Amino acid sequence: MLVGFQRILYLAPLVILMLFVTYHFAIAQQPSVRTQGVNGECGAANGVAVSTAPTADLCASGTASAVRAVGQSQWTWSCFGSRGGSRAFCSAPVQSSGGGGGGGTTMTINDTDPSVIYSTIGSEGTGPTWFTGSDPTDYMNDEHYSNFSTSPAFEVNGADLVVNFTGTDITWIGKKGPNLGIASYSVDGGPPVTFDAYNASVVSQNNNGVISGLAPGSHSLKIEVTQTKNASSSDYYQTIDAFNITGLPLPLSQGAIAGYNSPELSFTGGPWTCGPDPSGADLSGGHCYTNATNASISWTFTGSLIEVYGRPDLEDGIFNVLIDGTQVGRVDGHFGSVDNDALNGYGLFQAKVAPGTHTIQLVNTGTADSAATNTFIQIDMFVAFP
Repeated sequence: MLVGFQRILYLAPLVILMLFVTYHFAIAQQPSVRTQGVNGECGAANGVAVSTAPTADLCASGTASAVRAVGQSQWTWSCFGSRGGSRAFCSAPVQSSGGGGGGGTTMTINDTDPSVIYSTIGSEGTGPTWFTGSDPTDYMNDEHYSNFSTSPAFEVNGADLVVNFTGTDITWIGKKGPNLGIASYSVDGGPPVTFDAYNASVVSQNNNGVISGLAPGSHSLKIEVTQTKNASSSDYYQTIDAFNITGLPLPLSQGAIAGYNSPELSFTGGPWTCGPDPSGADLSGGHCYTNATNASISWTFTGSLIEVYGRPDLEDGIFNVLIDGTQVGRVDGHFGSVDNDALNGYGLFQAKVAPGTHTIQLVNTGTADSAATNTFIQIDMFVAFP
């Protein structure tokens, strides 16, 4: 029988073992705590034109990288998240000595800027006309790209975009490469110019189209994918990476808009049918259409730049464009060889006018080109900028 000190020596190891097991069991029963990552977020300096590299307010959250210059037009930096949080890409335009407004500022806007209006999706399940991609060689590491086009083409070739700005110069920054085709671009609805984007190897952030010396004021640049290419190219792709602007971008929020259901629209002839499209294919949420000869749709606006967006299709015909009663354009809305509403939100017409109040009128001619199957016109919305 153990007594006194012998009993203490015998029980001590058992007590220590029990305490050890109890402690680790308690630790194992505690719920695990997952530390949530913090995403990087650009600070107040993002997007603000400055003549020297910004040093303050770079990040609202996260850790700022070094600020670097991109050419002579842009400051860029990143805000790195913590504990697995995402990284934010930030930028600010370089402010020239001319000051901070209009034609005196040179800045770079990304392909996702709200001043860029892309053609949308097909309304019958054919999918988007533009795709977005990620590439570390791109400005801000992203781009829009498309090879959506058709042949034969009359006036409408394929997927398009319209970027609006106020200023004097704009440069389309894109790519050249072995699978890129020939693009068409125009300014303010003027004569189209072609650009062959083929190159045996990929060239990123290339100046694909350079327009300079415009009169100060509001302007539009339209770029369109075509079904033409260099014989050595394997496809018809075009990429939209960014735009250099001497001036400022004009997002839709700075324009006046008359969509399919606007009470400001006036109709003659007909019948006209206007209604929403639940597919999301229309920029304004719906469209108006007719195939009646001499039927017209009109809108009175105030501004210096006017644009019309609609839905080219196999069944579309030709309409005249009048401003203040004078014909200024003629548009063939035919697109494709299948009546499947695949191209929507397309820039049908752009034009400069003298600043002031004007009335634009679209008149159905009741005629069509040799490949169209009907004489419809389909209008999504009108947009006017100061």
